Amino acid sequence: MIRRALRSEVPMLMLICASSVIALDAAVGQRPGRAPRLLPVEVRAQQYWNKRAQRDLTGAYAFYCPSYKARVPLSEYVKQTRLVRFQLQDVHIAKTTPDGARMQVTVAYRFVVPTLGPEPVSGETTEVWERSGRAWCKVDEPLLLPIPSTSKAEK
Repeated sequence: MIRRALRSEVPMLMLICASSVIALDAAVGQRPGRAPRLLPVEVRAQQYWNKRAQRDLTGAYAFYCPSYKARVPLSEYVKQTRLVRFQLQDVHIAKTTPDGARMQVTVAYRFVVPTLGPEPVSGETTEVWERSGRAWCKVDEPLLLPIPSTSKAEK
């Protein structure tokens, strides 16, 4: 009687375990006993922007390419208050466009500008991501000037 009950439970237990491994594998992009799977750039970029929306600059820094980290140490990066000036909302990857070996990633978001009122306004930015080893990484954090610049030809 107990043997019969166990025999019927074992396949169900195996199915549950296999489903858990598959779900965990998909969640972290890993395959047991194999090299890590390359997560799509959309997933990596969304993970980065989730850190930015949480104002977790230390966590966001991990998504930058080694060339950026060589120029900008973490201690300097976390001082960039412009990265956390506004509380971001509804951040999502709007589109990706191949650009040679790189990807142009367009990010859409909403944020509140206190001087404009309480309603969030929409914004969008496009940034460059590239493969570094087995992961996509953010190439740079461009300096955005608060005042639009004009070229000499426009004057």
